[in-house]
Amino acid sequence: MISDEWIELGYTDSAPIKVSDIVFYRVWTNQAGAEIGVSVDFEIDNDFHYTMPISDSQRFVKTVLRVSDSDGVTGAFRKYLVKNPKLFDFERDLKIYGIWYQKFFF
Repeated sequence: MISDEWIELGYTDSAPIKVSDIVFYRVWTNQAGAEIGVSVDFEIDNDFHYTMPISDSQRFVKTVLRVSDSDGVTGAFRKYLVKNPKLFDFERDLKIYGIWYQKFFF
């Protein structure tokens, strides 16, 4: 898993940022504090986790959420989930827009 590699490199993730009752995301940073990736967690009976490099995460934010200001990401993500309520709508849009991700589940 890419997040395991990031941990081995000494990168850290933020506290979970709540988007909905079941969706959270975390921002990964390197030792210098630069953002290097994002993990999106769907916390349900069978948890789904998506991890992507920052370039792909930024493409999702700009192309799918249509946000240019980082302060608006959580609110836009919340609205996106209301308009796209099915469990795999998020993954569908990642595929449609060619956004690279790594998925794992428990």
